[in-house]
Amino acid sequence: RFRRRMGRKRDEEMTVLPMVMGKEDLEMGDTSLPTEASSSVLGASMMLASMFFRDSARGRRAIALSISVFVLLLLEIAAVLYYSGVNKNYMTALQQKNEKDFYHGLWMVAAVIVFISP
Repeated sequence: RFRRRMGRKRDEEMTVLPMVMGKEDLEMGDTSLPTEASSSVLGASMMLASMFFRDSARGRRAIALSISVFVLLLLEIAAVLYYSGVNKNYMTALQQKNEKDFYHGLWMVAAVIVFISP
């Protein structure tokens, strides 16, 4: 049913077009894939990512987004490390049966969870 809606007959073969790597490749007319990059996953990933960084306007946005993801990852690591310290103090107070530090730790664990969850 899908092929009929798209105007293709059932027995008609689909044409496979070569993938164009970027604006420069399109202008040069080179539509072939490099063989050395397609042999490894890392090479294919770098080739795919390079499309976003080549263009000046899109490249600036891609760099800005990459930096923001890196900063958010660092903030997440800092939050998890802080939570680990709070949890350590909370568990120590629980083990030593220190009631004051236990309730303080309980409130701190709740505050960290509320802070981290959004």
